[in-house]
Amino acid sequence: MAIICQHTSAEDVLDFTFSTLTKYEESSNIVFAQALQSCATPYNGGGGDVDDESWRTLLHRPNCMAKQFWLTVWTIPQTGFPPKLDIFLSCVGEAPIFLWTPRTHRADGWLESMMQDIVRCLCRCVRPERVFSVFGKHFLVTSFAEAWSKATGFTKAPEPYYDALSSRCTLQTFIDDNGYEQNHIPRTAELADMEKVAMLCKEFAETSVHFPLSEKKAKLEARRLISCGRIWVYQVGSEIVAICAVARESQGVAAITKVYTEPKWRKRGCAERLVRLVTKRMLVDEKKKCVVLYAGINNSAQHVYDRIGFQGLCGKPREEGLDDVLEIGFLGTEKGHW
Repeated sequence: MAIICQHTSAEDVLDFTFSTLTKYEESSNIVFAQALQSCATPYNGGGGDVDDESWRTLLHRPNCMAKQFWLTVWTIPQTGFPPKLDIFLSCVGEAPIFLWTPRTHRADGWLESMMQDIVRCLCRCVRPERVFSVFGKHFLVTSFAEAWSKATGFTKAPEPYYDALSSRCTLQTFIDDNGYEQNHIPRTAELADMEKVAMLCKEFAETSVHFPLSEKKAKLEARRLISCGRIWVYQVGSEIVAICAVARESQGVAAITKVYTEPKWRKRGCAERLVRLVTKRMLVDEKKKCVVLYAGINNSAQHVYDRIGFQGLCGKPREEGLDDVLEIGFLGTEKGHW
């Protein structure tokens, strides 16, 4: 039997899912890191100690409209408690609907029988206009998009917003190279760099026609990333020509994002050297178990990441835990950003 539960605080959803998300920390990177970041205070990792009475209370909670929330889908085994987490859905801030499951494929009849119930539940919790896109494992997203369009009448965009491969780099796969050209300096960004970093953040966002950044939001994003030491720049002489950021962090995993080089400086190895430096910082200095990223299926940057040691790209074998991911948008909705 499957039961869908709503959580209206990050602390609550983590209390019930922390042990599962930790077990699949790499695969659950987006939803796990987002929940941790949404906590009012740093989460103490107490999940996994939930008693049977708390489970029974959770499983009988009513659904309600909420500004942000999480839905969890549980299968109750014949042996009783605790239930098993099957699907994790987040609806937070201006972000897309994020979907995750510990399962690696669409089992016979499992997903189809569950997705209709998820969509009905989601309709009770949020205005359908808020669901501007959905992101997650390919088989989850395609199933959700079909069911959501049928239930709400919101048509899918003709083409996916994003079609990509997940990849990981560990200390064992990392390929080092300390060579830099003269006057080429990769370094952590400083507040004095904010104007140029904001410009590059804006240009990076414009590479996705679906989620552009205004100048004001780009400056806010640049300031936030610089203030927390999570964006790096590649400087040639006195000019900043590339950026790379770290986001979506949990205890053992960090994600590379916002890899962007000014067009006139491309094909010179700037991004490769910068991403290599940031990846090494995460693995060696910060002791992360792995660094993850997404690469578009037709993105030539796959070759850059492959040379650094990211796995499963450029047609190479896809190991367990490396997912094909998809983002599908819905027409006529209120578009957010991520």
